[in-house]
Amino acid sequence: MISRQKVYDHCMQLIEANILELKERLQELKQSLEGESKSSAGDKHETSRAMLHLEQEKLGNQLNETEHQQAALEPCIHHVTSEKINKGSLIRTNNGYIYLAVALGKIRVADTELMVISPASPLGMLLTGKKMNEEVTIHDKTFLIIEIG
Repeated sequence: MISRQKVYDHCMQLIEANILELKERLQELKQSLEGESKSSAGDKHETSRAMLHLEQEKLGNQLNETEHQQAALEPCIHHVTSEKINKGSLIRTNNGYIYLAVALGKIRVADTELMVISPASPLGMLLTGKKMNEEVTIHDKTFLIIEIG
């Protein structure tokens, strides 16, 4: 089984890189907006400013969401292995690895592809509390729990 610590570290790096990128894009927008303020007035100018404001708001929301993901992932570093699946568990199933932490989707860690899902996701809710050799079925796909780390 791959190391839960490696998976956690990789997820945190992905989130931190995303936060950094969003902050850089917001800074670029801020500079563009300041440049637009110095431009001549008119309908085209106002439309451009409005579009920049909308983009700034969208990026701000994405940044907020990503920071919430980071805050939700942080407690997983203290996860204690249990015979039951809970937040922070790394699960090996007949359909691959699943890390129950935050919604990041498919990632690759050390040549291993895995799904990083939220405990609040439909599959996450089904898996929570399950033990080895139990199975859950979702969308006609059955997941047999082989190992919990």
